[in-house]
Amino acid sequence: RHGRGTFIRQDRLPLARARPSLTLIDSLRQAAIATQVQVLLVEEAEPPTDVAALLQLAPNEKAVHALRLRSIDGTPVMLTDAWVPARLGRQVTAARLRKQALYEILLAQGVKFGRVIQEITAEVSDPVRARLMQTEVGMPLLKMVRVIHDPAERPVQYITVTMTPERSRILMDIAGETVNTLSAGHFLHEVP
Repeated sequence: RHGRGTFIRQDRLPLARARPSLTLIDSLRQAAIATQVQVLLVEEAEPPTDVAALLQLAPNEKAVHALRLRSIDGTPVMLTDAWVPARLGRQVTAARLRKQALYEILLAQGVKFGRVIQEITAEVSDPVRARLMQTEVGMPLLKMVRVIHDPAERPVQYITVTMTPERSRILMDIAGETVNTLSAGHFLHEVP
């Protein structure tokens, strides 16, 4: 509610938390199966400086940019903004993205996934995201940035996933043997 904060309706609380998938691929597959995709943009372009740095691209090197909206029964649940190095994105087209998820296109051409770095933050809904996500301008949004590397530690995908907290949540399953490692996550603070 604008000016009053975000509240969870009692009738919308899940009865039991679903067990998370144990693999990234299973999680991506489930998201693709459970949602309908609308491809908003596919282009080869020079990515923003921060994205280019995370993808380890040379100056002026291009990448394939794909913007997609995922919905369930007409209700938007995820806005995905992905960048893939151009050398890996040749087969990424709007037509293919309507039929296959981006991870499937990459796997089909031999890309293997290794290390994944994720960052979860929040942001305020601007007019464009508010329209696409069917929410109000100024509403809080969940934002997850994920950089996927191959087994040789080369970045293969940068993706930002934006969701509304009223319709979505991020559930993580951290294996017991990783609890005392950074793979379980840690907090970062940026105080001036």
